Amino acid sequence: MNNQFITTAEEPMELYYGDFDDNGTAEPVISYYIDHKRWPIYSRDDLIQQIPSYNKRFLYFSDYAKADMEDIFGEKLRTAVHYTSSQMSSILLENTGSKFIIHQLPMQAQWYPVYSINMLDANGDGKKDIIIGGNQTYSRIKFGAYACGKGDVFINNGNCRFERLFPMQSGIRITGDIRNAIVIGHQLIFGINDKQPLCYSFYK
Repeated sequence: MNNQFITTAEEPMELYYGDFDDNGTAEPVISYYIDHKRWPIYSRDDLIQQIPSYNKRFLYFSDYAKADMEDIFGEKLRTAVHYTSSQMSSILLENTGSKFIIHQLPMQAQWYPVYSINMLDANGDGKKDIIIGGNQTYSRIKFGAYACGKGDVFINNGNCRFERLFPMQSGIRITGDIRNAIVIGHQLIFGINDKQPLCYSFYK
């Protein structure tokens, strides 16, 4: 969801932040699970670029390919700052007054990393609709670019069910990395990396 990694509460993505090469500087290291074992998301070249001293430990790519997080970092993991992330989906949290209920947004909201979410009545039916924006085109080649977000409008059909409008229906078809969107009156303004802001008018 929103990226190529599959996570669960039992097997989340994990970030360790510590001084792994004893040079006085802390480095972040991210891992994910394959076959119930933690593996670094980095290639050998990526890791050595970040922690050059590990070059001597893994002279061959074949050795690095067999090494999981325990093999590479060992006891250093125990003292590092540790964070986990198991929810990769774009979701809606419904507040019932006594608890929150999780509702996954439609599949089209899971196609790319989401950086901006706005709720407004886009079609004038009295119900709050959702408009999202995101993308990440400047990712590493091995991960690929996430670029299919257009500033997507999801119409509220009631009971926390939403349906995406095609761009030709919504009139919004943005290319680029959307990083924010704000509502001012009946104007929706998108902020896009390396581009001029775009302004759209919606239902009055």
